Amino acid sequence: MGGVRRALREAWTLLPRQLDFVRFHQTPPATTPAPRRSPTERVRLLEETLEEYLDTLGPWHHRTIAARNNLAAAYVQRGRNADAAAEFERALADCRQVLGEGAQQTDVIAENLAYCYEDAARWEDAAALWEKLVQYRTSRLGTTAQETVTARMGLAHAYRRTGQVDAAVAHAERAVDDAEGADGERVEQLRIGLARAYRDAGQLDAGIRQLRMVYARRRQRLGAAHADTLGLRHRLGRWQHKAGHSEEAASTLHGAYRVALSSSGDPEIRLIALRIRRDLARTHRDLGRDLGDLR
Repeated sequence: MGGVRRALREAWTLLPRQLDFVRFHQTPPATTPAPRRSPTERVRLLEETLEEYLDTLGPWHHRTIAARNNLAAAYVQRGRNADAAAEFERALADCRQVLGEGAQQTDVIAENLAYCYEDAARWEDAAALWEKLVQYRTSRLGTTAQETVTARMGLAHAYRRTGQVDAAVAHAERAVDDAEGADGERVEQLRIGLARAYRDAGQLDAGIRQLRMVYARRRQRLGAAHADTLGLRHRLGRWQHKAGHSEEAASTLHGAYRVALSSSGDPEIRLIALRIRRDLARTHRDLGRDLGDLR
């Protein structure tokens, strides 16, 4: 799905009960294997569903709006981002007219459209949607709700990409604070987002401190030899080098390289090891050292 970082949500799964929603794909009896549809077949089925609802229910019925959202999500999965954005925009406009700005289904479609804009590098458009989502979710759910924190970090990311780095830092810091008590993986991702905001604001040392915290959490959660842990440790070493902390960078990268070599039976880790060695060699050259035998 290109740059889309999170799964898009299907609107019908969140429709209020009083709308009497219907799932588009009923689960077959347990004795009958579910048919496996190709992505192309799924898109065609969703297109047919939308056309049927347009003909029988009209464009503003909640099922029609949900069908349009779900078709747009399928377009994203097929790489048809321009078509997806057009369908999300139409679904959002219709949903706002029928259910209102703050309705749950409107919220789902707006978030999907924001991710779609990000995937197309339409950062100003994404920021405008995230701003509204932060506002409505704060009012409806409170500042510490997971959905609100997600929207706030989305806004921070969009601000960072549009050069509004001070605002990006402020919202990323708030998102991390509001996510206190969330699960470890979620907090790690939020801190990485904050680290990037610090970096783009010229506060690289502050970003490095965030990466250190994430590395400590990830090492405890996944182990030192996990690909995600090694990738984060590699990034930490590169940032230390960029900040002028070459000795620290050499130590970080050397440690990561030794761990990667001990786990190099994994093809992904072998690739990480090659990348670490490249950056470690650059760090040693800057320190006037021979790379030598790193084992």
